[in-house]
Amino acid sequence: MNIMLFSLPFAVGGAVIAWVGAGFVGSDALALAFTGLIALVFAIGLVELVRFRRDTRLFAEALAQVPDSPEQAEPWLASLPPALYQALHKRLDGQPAALPAPSLSPYLTGLLVMLGLLGTFAGMIVTLSGAAAALDGSTDLASIRGALAAPIAGLSLAFGTSIAGVAASAMLGLAATLCRRERVLVSRRLDQLVRTVLHPLSAQYQRQQAFEALAIQSRALPEMTTALASTTDSLSRLGQQLERSLLDNQAGFYQQFHETQQRFQDSLQHTTAEQLQTLARSVADTLDQVVSRTAAQAGEAIQPVVASAMTQLKDDTSTALGVLQNETGAVARELRAERERIATQENAMLAERQRLFEAMDAALEAHHGRSEQQHQAVDALIARTSDTLASATQRFQSVLAEQSQRLTGLSEEITGSSQEVGALSDAFNAALEQFTNAHANICQSLSAVQNALDQAGQRHDEQLAYYVAQAREVLDLTVSAQQDVLGALKRDQPATSGAR
Repeated sequence: MNIMLFSLPFAVGGAVIAWVGAGFVGSDALALAFTGLIALVFAIGLVELVRFRRDTRLFAEALAQVPDSPEQAEPWLASLPPALYQALHKRLDGQPAALPAPSLSPYLTGLLVMLGLLGTFAGMIVTLSGAAAALDGSTDLASIRGALAAPIAGLSLAFGTSIAGVAASAMLGLAATLCRRERVLVSRRLDQLVRTVLHPLSAQYQRQQAFEALAIQSRALPEMTTALASTTDSLSRLGQQLERSLLDNQAGFYQQFHETQQRFQDSLQHTTAEQLQTLARSVADTLDQVVSRTAAQAGEAIQPVVASAMTQLKDDTSTALGVLQNETGAVARELRAERERIATQENAMLAERQRLFEAMDAALEAHHGRSEQQHQAVDALIARTSDTLASATQRFQSVLAEQSQRLTGLSEEITGSSQEVGALSDAFNAALEQFTNAHANICQSLSAVQNALDQAGQRHDEQLAYYVAQAREVLDLTVSAQQDVLGALKRDQPATSGAR
């Protein structure tokens, strides 16, 4: 509505009130007071209609900027005038609610007329009282005519308050009618938007969406049940595969360790026997060479002196035989001492190997015990996982059956209240939350199984590395001892040869 058309009634009413009031200035104080009261009431009506029209204008501007998505509806609703928010909210809920109209203007319109009549009646009382007093105080016709002229002239002014009241009431009523017409046009625009753009914000649309979501969820529940069953089967198969893999790995590790130990023992015995045989052959060859060289040297020493002196031959022969016997006894004693030392070292090495084998057997028994404990822990964990899955499946199936029954009842009573829909949605969300928690617990259990398997594999690797290091240390000690024996024999051979 044009602001000039809205301002025209107030301008006309104000002009009439000002014209009537100007006529009472200095002549009739009572009529002037009533005219001022009429002007005050007219101003109150003007303020109310100005605020009413401002709210209508803001509401029309808000309807021109309706958001496209429901996510932006809350800020848009917050920007509406408070006087119109409740009416819009009721219309969105499907309740017939009219937009608020001016509350004081209809009352003020009648009040202005009453004030004008009241001013007129008061003026007539004053005028008639003055005429009665003039008639009572004079008997001459001319004086009576003169006395009546002034009150009758003032009687015409007394009706001026009625003119001001009726004119102000008419203009205020016209302005109120124009404002209500503008509000009606905005209300029609609101009705169109509620049926089209604002329909997603209505309670009926939200209930429909909730019903559709529940229908989709009810159709998805069998698929979720099937998926849960397949997940349970997969987890059961995975647990069995993990158990078989753990048992196979342990059996392979035990077999490999026993084979390695047996090969190490066989290799150690074979190497020791070969080295002892080689040592015996070397000692025998050394003795043969010593005897041969001694005999050759003795023959070569005897041949040059055979022709010169037979007497000295006997003495030299006796002396050589004594020396030879002494040297042979010394060599024999050294060989016996060396053999005793070698036997002592061999006994010490055999005792060390025996101790090492006992330690390895103890470690194997401890490892076997830990493996049994790990196997029992894995079995218990798999059993707990299976129980958890079974309980979660049972709870979900019970919740599913309950929700299916409630959905069946809801489909038969589709016209139920929105509170029942909210309760059903909350129950379904609780079921989904229980299923999510069960799935998280299962994932945690599987993670614990995986960690236990990783730790068991790491401990197996560390123990195998320890056993291999111990075996390598024993081999190094054996080879070092044999090298010491061979070095001692090599040192003894030149000393024996020099003595002879």
